[in-house]
Amino acid sequence: MLSYLFLLAAATTPDLPAPDFTPEQTQAIQELTAIIVQDNAIDIVLAEAATSTTTQPSQVVVIEQPITITNAIEPKMLKYKHWTGKYSPDKFAISVNGTEIEQGKTCSIPGNSSTVEIGYTYSFMNGMKSGGRRISYQLNENITQLNITFDWNNDWRVIVDNGKAVKEVVS
Repeated sequence: MLSYLFLLAAATTPDLPAPDFTPEQTQAIQELTAIIVQDNAIDIVLAEAATSTTTQPSQVVVIEQPITITNAIEPKMLKYKHWTGKYSPDKFAISVNGTEIEQGKTCSIPGNSSTVEIGYTYSFMNGMKSGGRRISYQLNENITQLNITFDWNNDWRVIVDNGKAVKEVVS
């Protein structure tokens, strides 16, 4: 490679007599010349970009990737252990910012969101025992995925893998 660079320098120097190159050497010189021209073009574009951003206000538009929220609650997570036995709710619903998400389904929220409100409702024994809560969660920074799980033994009940429960929303 180094010898080709010397050949390129010799071929482009006007003070020296024109050398006699083999066809392989001529092709290598043309390839090296193309690479150097391409590198110089990239340097010129980068220099122009640097000068244009320093002289003009920046108009960079950052497009936030939406955050995908998955309802990862499985039926076994919903079983409630009572001293009389284990019970599963007849009806259970989970919602994100007021939009209900079925089990295993996903929804999206804007990527610049820092909080999300997750609510759940349940009903045991055809409505004899029912209730629900809405909880506000602070999301971790720079996330694109969020999974929701559930545990009756957790104080917040709804568990978010990329966020922290902040407060219960009372309406």
